[in-house]
Amino acid sequence: LNEGGRSRPAVLRLGERPLDQTRAGIPAMMSETGSRTWFLVGQQYSWSFGAHWAARRVIAESTGSVAGEVYVPLGTTDF
Repeated sequence: LNEGGRSRPAVLRLGERPLDQTRAGIPAMMSETGSRTWFLVGQQYSWSFGAHWAARRVIAESTGSVAGEVYVPLGTTDF
């Protein structure tokens, strides 16, 4: 997995970024389940912020909607 970030000339990034992952998963999940409404839960960490940004974008592109989202403290296990 790649948390993304800005490109720099001397940096080679391997792995899928959040937008690539959500573009692969979200339309497939919507097609399989018929659901179009999402609630996003993430931890207060850079990965979740990027993943939520990507998810909101792909959900909108797929004619879905986000009912809400929440970020919990890093390390939370009780959701």
